[in-house]
Amino acid sequence: MKNISSFLKEKKAQEINVTTIIIIILAVLVMVFLIFGFTVGWSNVWPRIAGFFGAGTMTDADAKAYCDSAFLTSKEAACCMKVSVLDTATGKAVSKTCKQILGSICDAVITCA
Repeated sequence: MKNISSFLKEKKAQEINVTTIIIIILAVLVMVFLIFGFTVGWSNVWPRIAGFFGAGTMTDADAKAYCDSAFLTSKEAACCMKVSVLDTATGKAVSKTCKQILGSICDAVITCA
């Protein structure tokens, strides 16, 4: 009669490391993300990701600081940039351009595409 421990030692099953399973799962998630990004379009993916993590909506003060720092880098691009700002009256996110937030500082920028 065979002992149970000797029976388990004689098994010829292939073992797989937990680290390997985690790497495979992460690789599949990255592949799904890339496929989603290329099929839907990256401009549609980033707002969804930002909204998912709660980084999509800013207060008025945060939006002004964000637009000010972007203005120092590239004036025209910053003035035309859209930002999601929290409307304090309704509690909903409103899309504004930095030109609307900064006001007269962006008057030199003619038009936004």
